[in-house]
Amino acid sequence: MRAIWILFILGLISALTVPAMAQQKQANSIFTGVDPREIKTVPYDMSKALQPYNMSRSFHKAPTANPFNLSNFFRKMTLGAWPPLVAQTPVLDQKNNPFQPNPILGKNPFSLPPKKK
Repeated sequence: MRAIWILFILGLISALTVPAMAQQKQANSIFTGVDPREIKTVPYDMSKALQPYNMSRSFHKAPTANPFNLSNFFRKMTLGAWPPLVAQTPVLDQKNNPFQPNPILGKNPFSLPPKKK
């Protein structure tokens, strides 16, 4: 058992000390990593970053003051339609019902057995 552990630990150490795969010379896809020697820096234009900010677009206009009115505090009340509208669905008999064309067969496990007299 000790020999197996020693071989496992030596394999783990050797796997961890192998050079990293991200430091390879040619990176063909995003999964194989990026070569740090191929990174190109681009200078940043600081003149656009230091422009003064337009403060007039930061704030919106204040709403105009409305005179006091109770309708501002209470919602409009509706009484609904008269006569009340009721949904009307067609009722299909068992012969025309596509979801249950035949009567259910079998025994209901929850039904009580008939009482003996």
